[in-house]
Amino acid sequence: MEDIPHSDNEAQKLDLSSPEATREVTLSLSGAELEVLSLLCEQYIQPKGYEMIKLAMSLIEKLRDAKAFDLEDEQEAF
Repeated sequence: MEDIPHSDNEAQKLDLSSPEATREVTLSLSGAELEVLSLLCEQYIQPKGYEMIKLAMSLIEKLRDAKAFDLEDEQEAF
């Protein structure tokens, strides 16, 4: 398991243009995990610099879309 950045300085050292940083991944989360991750990102993420702000906004948007998609699936089931 790779080290996870745990300070602002380490997060700012991420190379957002590297192949590893730009590859798409698929992740499975429970509804509760999705909710907690969304809340953490929306309330505590503090990006600095254009690229980090862009990354943070993309992440938050994807989490919101996933929550909306999850709600649509629940409504269709009834």
